[in-house]
Amino acid sequence: MRRNWTRRGFLETTAAGAFAATGAARAIAALSAAGRRPASSPFLVGVRATLRAAMDEIIPASDRMPAASDSLVLRYLEEISARDRDVRRAVYRAVAALERRSRPRGFASLSAVRRVRVIAALEKDEPAVFGSLRDYVYEGYYTNPEIWSRIGFEFYGPERPGPGMPAFDESAVARVRAAPPLYRKLT
Repeated sequence: MRRNWTRRGFLETTAAGAFAATGAARAIAALSAAGRRPASSPFLVGVRATLRAAMDEIIPASDRMPAASDSLVLRYLEEISARDRDVRRAVYRAVAALERRSRPRGFASLSAVRRVRVIAALEKDEPAVFGSLRDYVYEGYYTNPEIWSRIGFEFYGPERPGPGMPAFDESAVARVRAAPPLYRKLT
């Protein structure tokens, strides 16, 4: 989708994204720092195996990167599901859909090839259900400080969560400053 960006729209969108990423990073950082298991939602107790299997098909281990289940994603889902009823419902809907499509066996007991087929069918037939699960898995994975360090972002800790940026280099803009104005002065 092509969007006609205004400066205001761009700033609002990037600010909202930064706010969401920072909040998610704080949740992961708090979980990591505390070294505790979050209070599990009674809902998630019975569906952990399905979630682990699904998230590992969405983000499998590869090229020095861990699978989603090895990266605190389940823990992240438990934490946000315990606090947010809408998240809990979305996760439950996805798990129920995966289990329904896997009958008579459970989703977690299927072969990897069959699990991928079930997830692909879910994506095709129920894109909103699949999209919610995928987005929460990605959110849990890519807000994990361990993953940030593996993909080259810096993590400063709970006092300053978020990917780091290098210090501003004045010489990088010297050419632009030396160029003539690219606008017409109004007289």
